[in-house]
Amino acid sequence: MARHKKIRDKYFINLNGQKIEVTREVYEAWYGGERKERYLEERERDFGVYPASSLTDADGELDPLDAAQSSANTEEEVEQKEEYAELYKALHTLPEKERTVLHQLFFQGLTIARIAELEGLDESSIRWRRDSAIKKLKKYFEKI
Repeated sequence: MARHKKIRDKYFINLNGQKIEVTREVYEAWYGGERKERYLEERERDFGVYPASSLTDADGELDPLDAAQSSANTEEEVEQKEEYAELYKALHTLPEKERTVLHQLFFQGLTIARIAELEGLDESSIRWRRDSAIKKLKKYFEKI
């Protein structure tokens, strides 16, 4: 039996403690994005992962040096920052196109379909770049 989504007459979002009436599209985008953010935050917390944004500068570029300079309270944090620095070096051994795809996928959270649309390429080309980059990173880390 298929479930049908109930369509309301009015949609509201809470903004600074006030209910604001919006269109259905705005409502769905607002709460859809909010759910995704909560999911990602919970996932990071559950796995003890630092968000990628902690490694980026104001322009959104990876900057592990800033992350490494922040105060480290535990040995794990120091190790994590060293791993980020090594990842940063490894990423910069990749060709620009492959590095860009990984950045868009893993740091900006874009989908393969969205990247393909932005780049004007087929999804298979984006998948190939992703897979090629991951293989190169595996080889890099096997050597160290």
